[in-house]
Amino acid sequence: MSSNSEALSLKSKLQWAAHSLISGAACRRDGTVNRRLLNIADIKSRPSATPIGGVKSFDHTVDASRELWFRLFVPVDAESHSSLPVLIYFHGGGFVSFSPSTKPFDTLCRRLAAGIPAVVVSVNYRHSPEHRCPSQYDDGFDVVKFIDGDKDRIDSFPANADLSRCFLAGDSAGGNLAHHVALRVAESEFKAVRIRGLVAIQPFFGGEERTDSELRLGKTTRLTLERTDFYWKAFLPEGSDRDDPASNVFGPKSKDLSGLKFPPTLVVVGGKDLLQDWQRRYCDGLKRSGKEVELVEYPNVQHGFYSSPELPEYSMLYMHHYVGITAGPLVMRLYYLHGGKSIWLSASLETGGWPLMILLLVVSFIRRRADDPAAKLLFMKPSMVLSAGAVGIIAGLADYLYAFGVKHIPLSTTSLILATQLAFTAGFAFLIVRQKFTAYSINAVALLTFGAVILALHVSSDRPIGTSRTFYYLGFFATLASSALFAVMLPLIELIYKRSKHAVTFPLVMEIQLVLSFTATALCTVGIIISGDHKTYATEMREYQLGVGMYIAVLTFSAVVWQFFYLGAAGVIYYGSSLLSGIIIALALPVTEILAVIFYREKFQVEKALSLGLSLWGFLSYFYGEARERTKQKKREQMRQKSSLGYASKSQHGIC
Repeated sequence: MSSNSEALSLKSKLQWAAHSLISGAACRRDGTVNRRLLNIADIKSRPSATPIGGVKSFDHTVDASRELWFRLFVPVDAESHSSLPVLIYFHGGGFVSFSPSTKPFDTLCRRLAAGIPAVVVSVNYRHSPEHRCPSQYDDGFDVVKFIDGDKDRIDSFPANADLSRCFLAGDSAGGNLAHHVALRVAESEFKAVRIRGLVAIQPFFGGEERTDSELRLGKTTRLTLERTDFYWKAFLPEGSDRDDPASNVFGPKSKDLSGLKFPPTLVVVGGKDLLQDWQRRYCDGLKRSGKEVELVEYPNVQHGFYSSPELPEYSMLYMHHYVGITAGPLVMRLYYLHGGKSIWLSASLETGGWPLMILLLVVSFIRRRADDPAAKLLFMKPSMVLSAGAVGIIAGLADYLYAFGVKHIPLSTTSLILATQLAFTAGFAFLIVRQKFTAYSINAVALLTFGAVILALHVSSDRPIGTSRTFYYLGFFATLASSALFAVMLPLIELIYKRSKHAVTFPLVMEIQLVLSFTATALCTVGIIISGDHKTYATEMREYQLGVGMYIAVLTFSAVVWQFFYLGAAGVIYYGSSLLSGIIIALALPVTEILAVIFYREKFQVEKALSLGLSLWGFLSYFYGEARERTKQKKREQMRQKSSLGYASKSQHGIC
């Protein structure tokens, strides 16, 4: 947003003011609440079997004695999907108020069900201070157990709801609740439910310490420090302070999460939320415990922005719900995460942007023709075309193996395996192009490889749920083979350059890249036809979870990014060597982490600093060695010239 404040309508501002006034009056100084007064501020929506916004909703009772129930949101086109993930949602309200029928939460869950699409279970839990902690955690966990017990007994629960793809989510107090339910699930065994991720929207955490954001924003925002203190007093067990593990989840009394299979977590933070410092500490705590976590910040929003549909951040929230949970920034992974199934199609995209090379070659030819009317359109000879085509076949195989691996193993494991490509490249460069190694280049290879391994190891990884042990190992070895094949490609491209009978120019480099990419794409296209994958693409596009437009955008962007990656690798070989290309690729891994720190405000962990330091050390070692070698070559050349001049002088003197 360009503005520094929330773009709320006058209606929303009045609603917020009225709610704050009523809830403030309802919260008594003795720690009790005026429940009747609170209910006045709670505008409710009924369940509707008639679709609203493409979603039906139904209420289902779990335990009437404690008013434990949930509202089920089901997309009307649920049966058209092969399967749907299940999102278990916990509403906010300081543990004191609201329910799944509260209008903003009903609207939010309805939009999530339609937009993802998913089956959404919005849980009603007991309120404090009538029911203190851990009553709310008990309720949330019992709903998960209830769904796991037998989903078929739940009216209107879709048969194709995939309990092996469950996500926990919640806002404010609900974010706190989702965390603690995830902890209990991690310590338990379930028949069908598998928690794949957790989304915490401005989660309600705290402690005895007053953080900078609490002191700075505690009296100027909708949610005040006085109000949060009341909520903790009403919620926490009698005699507990705010450092209780329920509120300060990574405080002095908290339990160690490092040994638990805690799900990947997405944390949404508001830049004008007084709780933001505690939310950032939550992310830090998860990272220290070796858990996958991503932080997304909306700089200009206060606490509770998710109840205001007119805010642009409200719409952005849906994208982060289903993009940020289990995936890294790889576009290929994005394709698989949201309904993409074809390994051959994903593989073909790695070189499918080859028409871009034609455009670049045409531009290059026009510029050369302006300087020289006799300039050639193409430089490649038939032998070079055949050589580039052969390398293209290797590229096609590497593309398929890599796409297979990305589908079946975690991204952290993929990063670890791909870190080996530099060692492979060094070996093949020595065998194929007789790459000369110095102590500095050997040091660079060792440091960069070790740095990449350290970076990959800091992320905990497990066999993905739904992936068999067989496919996990197949994915592992396929990625390893892809790394080796790619490492073969780099020195082979260098060998083509060296054997060229003409001067190697960058237009020639682009021609080689065009032939290589075309051949690799052709190989993958043959695989698509033989496997019959192409028959499913129309259905896959219609059912893609992000929509048809995003499906096309993901495929297009993937092809463009991969093409420039290949061109960049070939260009570095042209200007340097295959070893240098491998070194730069290895260096890119920690550089990506630095960009994540800058753009996503991730914390700079010790592992990242160590990996970056080793990588920069290796990079500088390589170039220092190259500089020394060039200095020695110049000295040797000068000595040869002096020797030649001396010999010529003696010869001339003898003749005279």
